[in-house]
Amino acid sequence: MDLNGKSGWRSNRGAAVLELAFTIIFLLLLTIGITELGRAFWYYSALQTAVRNGARCLSNQEWEVGATVSQCQTLVRDDANSAGVWPQLIPANVTISCNGGTCTWGSGTAPEYVTVQVVDYRMRWLWAITEGTPQAGESAGLKVVATMPYMD
Repeated sequence: MDLNGKSGWRSNRGAAVLELAFTIIFLLLLTIGITELGRAFWYYSALQTAVRNGARCLSNQEWEVGATVSQCQTLVRDDANSAGVWPQLIPANVTISCNGGTCTWGSGTAPEYVTVQVVDYRMRWLWAITEGTPQAGESAGLKVVATMPYMD
C-alpha cells in the first residue's frame, strides 16, 4: 500500500482487452489466408485429376475409327464439377491437342502423345485480405495441363 491507502497495482484489464483485439484480428486474417490458399490447392487438385482422366480417355481412343473428343471434354468437365469447383467448368475451358497440334482423328499416323488442358479457369476469391492481393469476387486464372502417350 502507498501513503494514500491504495494498492500500488493498476488495473491491467484495458491493456489485456487491447492485446486480445490485436491478436484476434491477426489470427482471423491468418485463418482467412490459409482457407483461401487451401481452397486454391483443392481446386487445382480437382482440375488436375479431371484433366488426367481426360488425357487417359483420349490416349485409349482408336485412331482409325475416330475418337469422340467431345466425350473426353465432357468427362473433364463432369469430373471437375462433381468435385465441387465453383464456378463450374465449361467445355470452352478444355482444350485438346495431339503432338502439340490439332488432333485429326482417323487421318495419317497416330500421334505420339495427347494433351488435355484446362485454360484460364476463373476461380473466385471469397475474401479480400489486403491491397495488392485478389479482392473478394475477383478471379484468378488457373491453367492445368496433362500429357500422356497415345496408347492404342
